[in-house]
Amino acid sequence: VTFISILLSMLSAALFYKAEFLYGAIFYWLSYVFDCVDGSVARLTSKFSQLGHVLDHSFDRIRTFLCLLAILFNNGIIHSELVLPLFLYYFSNSFLIYINRIYLDIRNIKINHKKDYRKKNIYLNKKILSKNFTKYRITNYLINILSKRKINLFPTDVEGDALIFIFGSITKDIDLFCYISSTLLLIASLLTIYKSIKI
Repeated sequence: VTFISILLSMLSAALFYKAEFLYGAIFYWLSYVFDCVDGSVARLTSKFSQLGHVLDHSFDRIRTFLCLLAILFNNGIIHSELVLPLFLYYFSNSFLIYINRIYLDIRNIKINHKKDYRKKNIYLNKKILSKNFTKYRITNYLINILSKRKINLFPTDVEGDALIFIFGSITKDIDLFCYISSTLLLIASLLTIYKSIKI
């Protein structure tokens, strides 16, 4: 399943390079679908391994880099107007992943690998987001629903990639969505740093 995801992402990058942004977005979405299910398939078939886990995350980074590079050089021409937004997005994406890794290490150390780390994480997310919205019951109600279903309340690199490679490609406003994604991911990084301090 992982290799199917890789092939689809390479095809997506090739389509971006040829400026076929709509088809590139479709194949990128398909590669993401296969990427989401490969872990579940591996566990169901008892083929889950640490190496597979590392390869899965490594290919995620390669997919993002290849698609960004293909967009920058689409039609065989370097698009100078996209250099800054694409670089900014790649930086914010990598920075968030790095901060999340540090946060996980700190969390595991401080809670001694207890099983309630999910509850701790959800509680912090809820506390941070609802701190300034205590007067708005609808906001708190929505936050409670998301927390109970263990839905991430902060944007991640996945949402950032989706904004650029799907929405940005379809609308052809890639630079705009790069700036939006970069801003969201940098905010998420700051919130994650805050969570790390508050653990």
